[in-house]
Amino acid sequence: MSPQLRMLLWKECRERRVQFLICLLWMVGGVAYNIIYEWSGEFRAPVAAFYGTGLLFGLFMPIFVAMRTSLGETTDRTRAFTSALPISGRRRGWIRLAGGAAVLVVPILLAAAIISLCLALGWIEQASPRPPSGPNYVSLPDRESLSAQAAVALVWLVAVVAVCSATGLYVLLSLLGAELRAESHAGFAGAAVAILWFLGGFLGVVLEENGLPAVSTWSNAIAPQGTIVCYSYGNERGQYGDLMISSAIFGPLLVNAILQLAMAMWFVRRYSRRLPSCASEAVRQTPPRVWRPWSVALPTRSIALIWLTLRQSVPMCLPGLLIACLMTPMQMGDVFGQRGGVLQEFADSLPSSMWVIGLLWSVVVGAGLFSAEIDWRVGEFWRTRPIPFWRFFSAKFFVGLLAVLLVLDATTIAVSWNSPNW
Repeated sequence: MSPQLRMLLWKECRERRVQFLICLLWMVGGVAYNIIYEWSGEFRAPVAAFYGTGLLFGLFMPIFVAMRTSLGETTDRTRAFTSALPISGRRRGWIRLAGGAAVLVVPILLAAAIISLCLALGWIEQASPRPPSGPNYVSLPDRESLSAQAAVALVWLVAVVAVCSATGLYVLLSLLGAELRAESHAGFAGAAVAILWFLGGFLGVVLEENGLPAVSTWSNAIAPQGTIVCYSYGNERGQYGDLMISSAIFGPLLVNAILQLAMAMWFVRRYSRRLPSCASEAVRQTPPRVWRPWSVALPTRSIALIWLTLRQSVPMCLPGLLIACLMTPMQMGDVFGQRGGVLQEFADSLPSSMWVIGLLWSVVVGAGLFSAEIDWRVGEFWRTRPIPFWRFFSAKFFVGLLAVLLVLDATTIAVSWNSPNW
């Protein structure tokens, strides 16, 4: 290994260590909570809880990891330095992509190893997977427990699906980020893609319910999380999940791996041809802005800062509201328009969609408000303003929070105020 390549690998490890620590705490902490929850309730469904933790992890963290993969060197202004090294651009792209993938994959595998150890030692048990619905259907509390070997095999099958889902979204967002110019743009676009990715997991179920089982099987090659469906149930002791595994799982996963490899090669090609930030700014020619529609002098600095934050946060909240409205008809399902009309059913189903979107979109707005200060030129500008730091931070934080609550939650409350809550 050449000294240049060794230095590049060391640089990648140092840049990824904070992200890796966060991912590790997420997965290990989530599995520890699931094990404790299983001890308290004895539902015999720890694998479903692990799968849910992995899917939620694979929906959020690929956004932030892909942002750094595609545009981290542009933000840190280190791309010109790495481009000058005697290492090919394609090799640098592969190292960059593999470093982010390792940040996502290793915590999932470590969490799977922890829950496998608990199952092998007999500390917890796992019930049999969910059988097809029919006259002989048996609910999870009434099923027999799997053997330790079968339970461990189920854990690793679920882990493979969670890994494929996380890396698939990560590679897709990295490829998207290679076409953008700023991490904030990549994060904002990545959040929208992540919502569509989440909905793609239900595509196979919808196609199968409409009499297209063959199409639904291979649609899971695009969104591999659709190969396993987790049904949620509850009783007086709490909630538990029940997994239904597709009969054809390895074929779609193999096709998905081929698709990920093709996207990875595309990303490496784009990444190796991307110019350093200084060169790209020289090439880019933006016409000067010579006309402004209106300009009003605001009376105080605080009002100006609040107005600036509103201009930044409200436009970022509106796409979240739009996506929640687009998701709501999917929540309505077979009872579309049957419970008091279409509008009444829409109002009743909107809160169910909004809490899912709000979980992700609050992160998007919060990160987007402060992402501009990553640029040293913007940070230098604010340091020269006669505005205390606490006032600057408080205005952006609380005004952004108010925008999220008013645009997302207040709209839902207003629409669903008279909902009968079926």
